[in-house]
Amino acid sequence: MWVKDIVLQEGYTPSDDQVISDNAHTKSLINQTSSEINLQVENRMQRSGITLTADGVTINATKVAFTGAEGKDYIRLGQYNNGAPYFVFLDPNGDEIYRLGYQNGLERVAQARA
Repeated sequence: MWVKDIVLQEGYTPSDDQVISDNAHTKSLINQTSSEINLQVENRMQRSGITLTADGVTINATKVAFTGAEGKDYIRLGQYNNGAPYFVFLDPNGDEIYRLGYQNGLERVAQARA
């Protein structure tokens, strides 16, 4: 995962720099308490966020991808027509090779498209 334009602050109380606006319609928020860290980016149409707690990590986003150091996606999140999610595994060229989900288990993409 690559992250850029991070603001780190010393102390326990966020300053006014907590909200960073790229333009009038997009903002990013970083909230930290003793039990969780919440990162969020939102605009008029979408909101994505990551919450870290001692229990785990929650990702709330329209698009989720696991990307290598060279910037290529290796795993993405897809969605069946009925709304059920599945993981998409990609080859080094970025082509889908497997889908893994509740609906059909592990399936080769050639079978999934048939």
